Amino acid sequence: KAFAVLVLAVVVYNHAAEGFDCNQWTKFYSRDQPSWTADYEALAEIRKENPNDHICAVPSDLDVQTLNGIGYREAREVVKIGPTFGFACYNNQQPDGHCLDYKVRFCCMQQTPTCKKWTQFYNRDAPSASGDWETLNDLRKAHPSLCANPSAIDVRLVKNGKDFRTANEVVSVYPSRGFWCQNKLQKDKYCENYKVRFCCP
Repeated sequence: KAFAVLVLAVVVYNHAAEGFDCNQWTKFYSRDQPSWTADYEALAEIRKENPNDHICAVPSDLDVQTLNGIGYREAREVVKIGPTFGFACYNNQQPDGHCLDYKVRFCCMQQTPTCKKWTQFYNRDAPSASGDWETLNDLRKAHPSLCANPSAIDVRLVKNGKDFRTANEVVSVYPSRGFWCQNKLQKDKYCENYKVRFCCP
């Protein structure tokens, strides 16, 4: 089969999207079957059908597998995927006219990682040019005492101090590299302003 993936939104936190390094996964859900037009595992529908599960408001990642445990990339089907959207595979977009049956689970990271020694919050950039770039390399140039290998990162909105996930923007977050938000990747072409702090071992 031809292989194509349409990603609606990628929020990377502690390398979650690359290696599924997540401290709190939901259970797997498989609410639909591809017997009609699609396999539609949308977060909104899963919430409606499982109100007592209390899935977090803004998942930071999701894990998609076929019912027999094959990752969606290995399945090599044309799909739509995003942590705040969920997953969809449409039969009419597949070369053989039929999707496999999938299951999904969502990553609900703890809002603030546990840490014994946080740095102060830093806000070196504003999203007026290409985006908001709070990278560790740039911050260490201005603050040489900042540790070189942080074990965690905490990212907040400057305007209200809330966790970055509440903004629902496409961002990249790595303890070892810092944080950045690119204006061009946002629906309104403009990022919020963020501040960061690091956990130094």
